[in-house]
Amino acid sequence: MQDAFPELLAMVKDNFASIVRSLFELHEALGERGRTLSSVNTYGDNAMLLDVESENVVIGTLSGLMPPRMIVRSEEHGIIEIGKGTAPVATLYLDGIDGSDAYLNNTGCGYGTLFALAPGDNPQYEDIVFSCMVRPDICATVYRYFSDYPVLVMPDGRPRLILPTPSRLMKSSLVFTDDYSELVSTRVTIPLEVIGYRNLCYTKTTSGNLYSVVAGGAQGGLAIIEEIDKGAIEMPAMFHLVRGVGGAMISLDGSSLDKQYINTFGASGGEIFVLARSYNIATQLVRDINI
Repeated sequence: MQDAFPELLAMVKDNFASIVRSLFELHEALGERGRTLSSVNTYGDNAMLLDVESENVVIGTLSGLMPPRMIVRSEEHGIIEIGKGTAPVATLYLDGIDGSDAYLNNTGCGYGTLFALAPGDNPQYEDIVFSCMVRPDICATVYRYFSDYPVLVMPDGRPRLILPTPSRLMKSSLVFTDDYSELVSTRVTIPLEVIGYRNLCYTKTTSGNLYSVVAGGAQGGLAIIEEIDKGAIEMPAMFHLVRGVGGAMISLDGSSLDKQYINTFGASGGEIFVLARSYNIATQLVRDINI
């Protein structure tokens, strides 16, 4: 099993550019048809055609390579296994389109495909070895291997490292909160507003927010505060990418997600996390929320 995982990771690395190119081409080819409601996903939500077909691109490409057996946990396909062999050597966490509301309503807040890979069938967050965010709306990709810095590839095709941006949290700093969640609204947003935070942004797209925090530089957001839901499919990529720029992902009790098991953490709902460009920013936000 351990010997097979490097083979799988090499397949992902060798075919990653092809997957990204196919996702961009799919977005272009579907056009407005991509917003057509296609099915109801495993969580009871309506899935659009672009949601489903984006996952098909990733799953289909990897499956066609006959990789060592792996588990795929996805928003639209649920839990499936692909590849040869009987014992899974890895788990892929896949969200075909994160930011479906932004895509459906063309809000301009951003959307994209998120996926992450970790060895084994029950990994912890710290086990993740690959993550990416593919933004077909702006033809940009952010990816990270192991403990390297993330890489940003813009439409000109030239990759550049994303290095940590020195940042200080102020009451005027851009902080993204989850306006889907009544729990976040009452537990986080209102307390922060009461103590003077004045640039809280309420969006419905983790991808757009994550891109701002990880790749937005001095003008980007400093943190994202959300409630965990839907099996936390998008969270492995979020965790791994933000850690690459020196960031952190913690619970409201101040504990890190590093040792948490991805498949079960927050599965029952009601768990809020803070993702930030640095551990100091994350802990300061937690302190301010808990005042």
